[in-house]
Amino acid sequence: MQTAAAANAFMVQQDSVYQGNTTRLDGSLGVQFRWPWVKSEADGVSQLIEPVAQFVLASSSGGVIPNEDSALVTFDESNLFAMNRFPGADASETGSFANLGVNYLHDDPAGWTVGVTAGRVLRTNIENDFSVSSGLAGQSSNWLLAGQVIFADRFTFMGRALTDDSFELTSGEFQAAYSDDRLSLVTGYIHTGADIAENRLVPISEFGLASTYAFTPTWSGQLSGIYDFESQRATTAALGVTFQNECILVNLSLSRRFTSSTSVTPTTDFGLSVELLGFGGGSDPGPARQCRG
Repeated sequence: MQTAAAANAFMVQQDSVYQGNTTRLDGSLGVQFRWPWVKSEADGVSQLIEPVAQFVLASSSGGVIPNEDSALVTFDESNLFAMNRFPGADASETGSFANLGVNYLHDDPAGWTVGVTAGRVLRTNIENDFSVSSGLAGQSSNWLLAGQVIFADRFTFMGRALTDDSFELTSGEFQAAYSDDRLSLVTGYIHTGADIAENRLVPISEFGLASTYAFTPTWSGQLSGIYDFESQRATTAALGVTFQNECILVNLSLSRRFTSSTSVTPTTDFGLSVELLGFGGGSDPGPARQCRG
C-alpha cells in the first residue's frame, strides 16, 4: 500500500489571469503488485523477469494556479511506477490509473549485464494536463521501452524510446560510451517531435559526440560536437587541451556555434582557465599525491 499527501499555499501576483492567494490539497492512494521470476544457472548467470502492476487513485482540490515548474514532464523508466509524474508543485496527476510494466535483468559473471524495462499507463479518463510529446497525454500513454547493456566495465549502451500504438517513434534517446585508462568517448542521439505546449516549434533530431584522450599523465585533449539532422549541419563544435599536475590545472579551449537565426548569430569563443589544486578542497588533486614546492 502506498499513500502520498501534500498541502500547498500559493500567492500569485502580476499575472493577468491568476491573481490572489489560494491553497490546494493533493492526495493519492496506490497499491503495487510485483511477481519476480528468478533463474540462477550453474555458471553463475542470473536472470530476473519481474511483472509489475500498480493501481493509483489520486485527487486534488483547491484553487487554480499557473503551471510554471511542471510544464516539462519526462516519461521514463524512473517514473513508470510513480503516483505523480509532475516534477514540481504547480501540477498534480489526478484520477484513477494503472501503471503496468515488466523489468528484465541478465547478469553474467563474464562481465556483461543487460537490463530492460517496458510498460505504459492506462487511465479511466482522458488526461489533458500532459503535453503530447511527453508521451503521457490521453487515456493511455505511449509505450515505453528502455534498456541498458554494460560490457566489461568499458562499453555502455543505453536507449529509451516512446512509441504510439502503431509503434511510430514519438521520442527517443540513445547513447553509447567507451572508457579505458586513456580514452573516454560518449556518443548520443536524441529525437523528439515539435510541441507548442513545450515551446518547441520544430522537431529535434541531433547527434552528439564528446571525447577525452590522455596523451600523458598530465596532458589531455578534448573534442566535442553536435550535428542537427533537421537543419542538416553541425550546430556546435569544440576542442580543448588540458594540463594537470599535483599543483595546477590549466585548460585552453576553442568552441564554435554555427547556428544562425534572428536572435542567435554564429560565434567563436576562446577560453583559458587556471586553477590551483590542493587548496580548499575545491578540486580533486592532480596526478601526484601532494603539491611540492
